Amino acid sequence: MVHTRGVRLHAATAGSADHPLILLLHGACGAWFDWRDILLPLADCGYHVAAVDMRGYGLSDHPAGRFDYDLHGTVGDITGVIRSLGHDSATLIGEGSGGAVAWTVASKYPAMVDSLISIGAIHPADLRRLRFTQPWTVFPPIPGLLPPALWRRGVPSAGAYRRNLVASTHARFHDDYRFEEYLSLRLAELAPERPRPAVKSNIELVWAKVPSEQYRRPIDAPVTLIHPGGPGWEVQEDRARRRTRETFRSVHIPDTELLPHIEDPGAFLDAIVPALGMRLRHS
Repeated sequence: MVHTRGVRLHAATAGSADHPLILLLHGACGAWFDWRDILLPLADCGYHVAAVDMRGYGLSDHPAGRFDYDLHGTVGDITGVIRSLGHDSATLIGEGSGGAVAWTVASKYPAMVDSLISIGAIHPADLRRLRFTQPWTVFPPIPGLLPPALWRRGVPSAGAYRRNLVASTHARFHDDYRFEEYLSLRLAELAPERPRPAVKSNIELVWAKVPSEQYRRPIDAPVTLIHPGGPGWEVQEDRARRRTRETFRSVHIPDTELLPHIEDPGAFLDAIVPALGMRLRHS
């Protein structure tokens, strides 16, 4: 349990605290277990690895107030976790809303981010602008993917979670026994005794109105953007590239969609090796 900003956040960790830190940030429907297949391999590469349950998820505290989950507060949680784990900086790997938070941390606190690996997410300021200027690049026709408005209306159902996991993964993964395992783990997040503003707010982090100019600064760390390709992603990739002052890589992992670290952990690890190499070369 990591104490930061008045809350306790749970993190599954591996590796020596003396090694460089990699912080894994899940998306709106997940928790630390989304990273369970890559924790030990990354630690074996010589890293201190921490998969965090974001505020309102898993074993972390679940504040009831909606404003406990805004972008400013979530960025503060992540920088607090880095310090509480005994580090001054980290490589951030984030998926979905976790990726949006990672981009924002890198904008506001450049000295704390060694490198950034974002899965299916660009900077919230860039996505928000595209939402109003080129909406067809933000809402590609993905069958079964639930629009943000639906999540905002209330607590998603078990069926909504299943449809979201189906839409976020490649068809090949749907027949894998791990599909049902991950679905069961995610459905555990629907426990009725838990307040649910976290799910809705984490969806909205992707579209967040960035609080100030500090959160919109260009990225000075090496960036790897992993995405499934297809409609809209060329434009989003271009926006991400233009925001990055350092080395920028765009990667597509075959036979995966928006959750490659779950769908094909081995291929995902192979894809991020160059990004980790960037970090070593820049140390």
